[in-house]
Amino acid sequence: MKNINLKANFALLPIIALFLLMSCNEEPTPLGYSLVKDTVDLYAVNSDEVPMIYKDETSYFPMNFINSGLSLIGIANDIKAGVAIRFGPIPDTLGYLSESDILSCELVLHPQRYALGDTSNTNFLSFGVHENNKRWVVETTPDEFFSGSFYKSEPFVSFAESINRKDTIDEIKLPFSKSIAIDWFKKQASKSDTIWGISLVPKLDSRIINQFYGSGSSVELAPYIKVIFNNSKNGKTDTLTLESALEKNFSKSNVPIESDRLTIYGGLAYRSKLYFDLTSIPKFAGIHKAELILTLDESKSFSANSKLDTVVRFEYYKNSEDEQLGKSPTFYYFGSRESGSNKYKVSSITSVVSYWNRYDGKGSLIMTFDNSTSQYRLNKLSFYSSQEPDKSKRPKLVVIYSVLKLKDS
Repeated sequence: MKNINLKANFALLPIIALFLLMSCNEEPTPLGYSLVKDTVDLYAVNSDEVPMIYKDETSYFPMNFINSGLSLIGIANDIKAGVAIRFGPIPDTLGYLSESDILSCELVLHPQRYALGDTSNTNFLSFGVHENNKRWVVETTPDEFFSGSFYKSEPFVSFAESINRKDTIDEIKLPFSKSIAIDWFKKQASKSDTIWGISLVPKLDSRIINQFYGSGSSVELAPYIKVIFNNSKNGKTDTLTLESALEKNFSKSNVPIESDRLTIYGGLAYRSKLYFDLTSIPKFAGIHKAELILTLDESKSFSANSKLDTVVRFEYYKNSEDEQLGKSPTFYYFGSRESGSNKYKVSSITSVVSYWNRYDGKGSLIMTFDNSTSQYRLNKLSFYSSQEPDKSKRPKLVVIYSVLKLKDS
């Protein structure tokens, strides 16, 4: 801890204030006189000298996103990703149709440029389209999805092609089962059962995970089923579009997260937490500045075929219940990557440090992506932890504070 003796400089402040008061033809107040008698000791302390960051960890925190506007499908880098989709509105007036009435039925998907895996060579994507036959909900886990717990084991149609990587990628059209469409129409008409939709499940020969437009994006780009049929009730050919109404993406990796790094990992739902102990700072001290710096390990970070994120977000919750429920944090901050460096700096967490200082001096900050799109994608940022042997790479907190003292009378 460094004691910066700025007594003389700080003592000038009340004197200047007194001068301003007297220039307004007002007598100096008793408060002004007392300030002149006070002195201030200014201290600078950092976590290299005092263990103010006493613990950190990376943990799995499922956020159960739905209708994020994108979906991920495929297998690459020991990660697999798929999506469950329900469509609507399904009319309840078509229960009289038979398969012979349907002229064409197709599923339309719109790929995006973002992809993870072998994007420079094969660009090969492979997945099956399965009918869902059991209940799935927002809280359904990746393990449940990839175990096939709520969809039929055999796909009714599959896709296995190379994706032409360009600015606007061609849409994918797959024949949709006429019998499934008829079954949905009859169930909707009779209100006899819930229609659980379909799942797009990656196959083992896939070499990439590709991003698609999903529910929550524009209607024209989100998945839809297009049905063209002969309408015997009006003698005309009608077209029905069933739009994606509810989607959930599922991503899973069998590779364990590094225990010696602080990792935030988008679609795999990992985020990090730093724990602080500021009891070495006197209670009710004047916190002038608190700065947090983390060092990125680029060798363990990636963002597919997009650029690494340059901004991360730190959040403070008063209690774990608010955090688990996804409520708004009490405080939040942004850390930006310094140009030409692997350092991410939060220039001021002064407010939360002041808050902790007025209570028990302890607290924690959660680190996650600031960009919501990166949160849905399979981007990964890996930072050195507080246990890193090289002290220059550890998370570092610098606090400048003052303690007000009265002169001896």
